[in-house]
Amino acid sequence: MVRWLRNWVLPIVGGAAIIFVGLAVFTGVLITHNSCTDDVLGEEVSPDGKNVAVVMERNCGTTTPYVYHVNLRSNAHRFSRDWSGTVTEGEVFGVARVGVRAEWIGNDQLQVSCKQVREVLDRPASWQHVRILYSDGFSTVPPSNGK
Repeated sequence: MVRWLRNWVLPIVGGAAIIFVGLAVFTGVLITHNSCTDDVLGEEVSPDGKNVAVVMERNCGTTTPYVYHVNLRSNAHRFSRDWSGTVTEGEVFGVARVGVRAEWIGNDQLQVSCKQVREVLDRPASWQHVRILYSDGFSTVPPSNGK
């Protein structure tokens, strides 16, 4: 009986304990370590008060550049963060290293201005019922798709 206990039960229990501790440490690191932060730089409420354009700065650590992005939401709704600490819902524009500005030019029209707007490949034409216009500071830039 002692031989069976030593040869089978102890290695199985010991192996299970090592796996359990490893998984606990691994998931604990994932849960407690948010790899990014999104800081609000500014909010602009639409003229009719229904929507809000929020400019944020995303910081994911020293190995990645800051990303400046514009997110849209209804005024009655608040953003939620995903598992990594970022806000992705309603994100309509994002660019690394340079600032971005969002300005309402009507109840349902938002102008996003950025010097490098032409380098951003995903520039949606709208979000819900809001039409999005883009500018590089000198001229209007068309959306990259018809979404």
